[in-house]
Amino acid sequence: SRLPLKPSLPWRLSMLTALSISSHWMWEVGVHLQVLLRTRYMRRVDLMYLLAHTLRSLRLGLLLGEKIPFKGLFSINAIGFLAINVVPLRLGEAVRPYLLKENHDIAFGRSVAAIVVERIIDLCMLLFMLLGLSWWVELPPGGVMVDDMDILALGQKMAGGLVGLGFVGLIGVVWMGDPVIRLIAKLPAGDRLAGFAD
Repeated sequence: SRLPLKPSLPWRLSMLTALSISSHWMWEVGVHLQVLLRTRYMRRVDLMYLLAHTLRSLRLGLLLGEKIPFKGLFSINAIGFLAINVVPLRLGEAVRPYLLKENHDIAFGRSVAAIVVERIIDLCMLLFMLLGLSWWVELPPGGVMVDDMDILALGQKMAGGLVGLGFVGLIGVVWMGDPVIRLIAKLPAGDRLAGFAD
């Protein structure tokens, strides 16, 4: 078989990715691999990464709401996360919606919406874990005072309030979805937001 005269976009992206990895980051990757291979925990790290990637793929399938084979989601996620890590400015985020459109005929807007929701969920979970950790981290005894105000304690209380409020709001949207979407639709430019939330 002959190479096509005009290579397809996935072929060009895969070649660009391979060239980028081999030319720019091979030395750094080699150094990190030497360190990791010396540890006895490499198998556990691999299993945890595989588990996290599997859960991400399942989450993407749930957010899309389409019947897509797991093998297809897993490979699209693998290529997408590779592109996110290799392409500058996180422009690799556009790879997953493109591949979902090409391989499974999922609308580009729907894929982008699922990825935005993924990022919001990731941010909420990160804040939730940070808040949980902040209760067990030992703060300086006198705090950090700025103009007679302990900014660490204040930040902890504000973060706790925001995360709690966001968590309650997220549960409210999930639990009472349709009434909330109707309220959003009444706002200025709410039709677009309601369509996104729907």
